[in-house]
Amino acid sequence: MLGTLIVVLGVIAIGAGVGDRMRIKQEELILQKLPVAAASEFYDSLVRRQRKTRWLRALALGSVWVLLYLWRRHFFGADR
Repeated sequence: MLGTLIVVLGVIAIGAGVGDRMRIKQEELILQKLPVAAASEFYDSLVRRQRKTRWLRALALGSVWVLLYLWRRHFFGADR
């Protein structure tokens, strides 16, 4: 079961990385086509979105860690 969980988390992480790289390429193309003032504003919004995404991913990872910790304590006892 733990091996399956690790594989699933790995696939999710790889998929998120590929999706991020593809999104970055698309955003770079948009930035190249915009005038400087609009590109600067768009870039600032992208930075804010990226920061929010990182916080949400960290929160999700922390939640998974807490769930696994509680699952372990429940099924294997509080002594460990």
